[in-house]
Amino acid sequence: MESSENSDSKDPFYSVDWESASFCDSENQWLSIDSIREFSVLYQRQHGTFSTPLSAEENKGNDLAVDPDTRRKLTQRYRVQQGGLFATVAKPPEPWTANASSVSKHDQSQFLFHLIKFRHEGAQVREDELEIYNVFLKVQSMVKGEQKVFEETARKTAEKFSVMYDTLLKDVHRFVAVAWQTRLDRVKSYPPFYVKKEVFPSLGRVKKGEITSKCQRALLSFGNLLKPVFLSMGGDVEDVKVSQSYDEVVLYEKVYKKNLQPHLSVCKTSVSQDMNAQNLAITFEPDIVISISALKVIGDSSEHSQHSQWYLPIRVLKHKFIKDGMTVEFNVVYVDKPLPKLTMSAIQKNKWFYKYSAKRKIFPLPRKPQPFGNVVPVPETAIGSSSRDFKKYSAWEFHGRKGPVKLIVRSSIDGAGEDKGVKYEYVMSAKLEYQPWAGAEVITESEINREWVGAHFRPGVITFRTRIDVYTGEIILYEKMPENRILWEAKRLGYFPPDAVPPPLANIYSVLSKLKGLKEGNYLLSNEANAEGFYKLWETTADKTPDALDVYSIYSKTNPYETDKRPKLVPWLPIDVETVTFSQKVFGRIPGTFEPERGPWKQCKFRAMPGNKRRKKKKIKGQKKVNQENH
Repeated sequence: MESSENSDSKDPFYSVDWESASFCDSENQWLSIDSIREFSVLYQRQHGTFSTPLSAEENKGNDLAVDPDTRRKLTQRYRVQQGGLFATVAKPPEPWTANASSVSKHDQSQFLFHLIKFRHEGAQVREDELEIYNVFLKVQSMVKGEQKVFEETARKTAEKFSVMYDTLLKDVHRFVAVAWQTRLDRVKSYPPFYVKKEVFPSLGRVKKGEITSKCQRALLSFGNLLKPVFLSMGGDVEDVKVSQSYDEVVLYEKVYKKNLQPHLSVCKTSVSQDMNAQNLAITFEPDIVISISALKVIGDSSEHSQHSQWYLPIRVLKHKFIKDGMTVEFNVVYVDKPLPKLTMSAIQKNKWFYKYSAKRKIFPLPRKPQPFGNVVPVPETAIGSSSRDFKKYSAWEFHGRKGPVKLIVRSSIDGAGEDKGVKYEYVMSAKLEYQPWAGAEVITESEINREWVGAHFRPGVITFRTRIDVYTGEIILYEKMPENRILWEAKRLGYFPPDAVPPPLANIYSVLSKLKGLKEGNYLLSNEANAEGFYKLWETTADKTPDALDVYSIYSKTNPYETDKRPKLVPWLPIDVETVTFSQKVFGRIPGTFEPERGPWKQCKFRAMPGNKRRKKKKIKGQKKVNQENH
């Protein structure tokens, strides 16, 4: 098969034999070459039949919104080897190595070993480790001072190269524009006009134990899951890069989801129109049925949130069933996924794209989906049409000062895996790194809120946080994050008070307890930027009045091909000095410190550590001390 000039013969993805049966859909039917010709973007591109869905004007975009010289400085990478392992290292965009580390290379390596060992919650220091632990604490005091200098250097670098936060590849711009437009089309499936019904506050800080949430049981689980192939972080450099190609990401979406239109999978059935959810509601009689995405935006409605403005559509449906020969009627509140964003920054667009791209990276084509079935027996009518995504429905109950709330939560799972014989399910989370030369950035409060909500309401599901170099697509770290680990990190960073209910949980209970008991009809819940913990509840109205909220008019001004201008304040984040990237592990580098000088053994603080024997080195006549510039 001949390939066009655009195809990359070095990329094994392009070597897929498209002339044979190459993938299967949710019904386990192998796709024929005719099907591939119809919807494979890559196939069409290779055979000259592909036409972009965007006009020439819409497809302009910016490969990187920086000048060529700055782009070169931001994307300098080099491969290095240590002990048989390869790592990709990002070169700082400016010579900021004037200061050498105050900690020797040997001590950096040993300190890093103990940092990983002692930093975990509940880590116990044995009696025979006290001596080395005290040495560790002394070195730590030296390290903290250096980390402050390093942080200031990183901040100044970010200010000098603030344009790096405008980074937006043309294919990223294109993918998000098409996907965003698909979501915008969903707005018109809801009523246009709403009048304000009520303004109410969040409960704010709540003492531990005053609000509780418990998963009563799993109700239904079905769909298709792919087994992941998590790539070795020590392999070839090409093995740890996610795709930055529109065509490749769309191809994955099309073949795996078997959608004939790009990005159709991002606009799934709303909870209020989900027959599985409705049948489960009739069977288990909850107060509220809600999607995991709605729970995330409610939980992440703090004043520091990056997603503080949102609109949640709500439909209250009346259900009936026969009990003891009598007709029983009751209302159920359905909270759908949020309406699409009105505007998006380059950072938000990158995050959206790279989450899809990271999923494609761990599911190499072709793989065969695994079907999953019911968790608990439910009426046969409770299971609607087959799903190409893996969905879970679970029953929950809240208790607090405003009374109990019963709900059904619908969530989706990205994949399943097995570790040392233990099977698990997981979801993907993408963390973009704008300073890969410095280390891993601190996760934001908004990111931790959403990860915790996603983990809490998916019991037992692991969050795989993928840290991605935004300039090159290289993965600098995979983090396996169960709920307790996310909670520990949120407390370490000061986002969750140790003596209080997690703030996202308090926000969620505040809203759900208010929505419980609404009358049949359509509503809209909104949260504005800088609302200081207040929510607005709107009720639909047939006519447009002067004080009515016109949702159609609001969204008519949204242009998915535009990108929000970056605020004057540089969105810089400090380096997380307790998160160790793969390259830092390989080379024994303490996060947030400068390159060490090669000091003599007598300067090593950890020389008394058991197992660290001094190695005799042959002295070379005339050898000089290697300074920082030559290291």
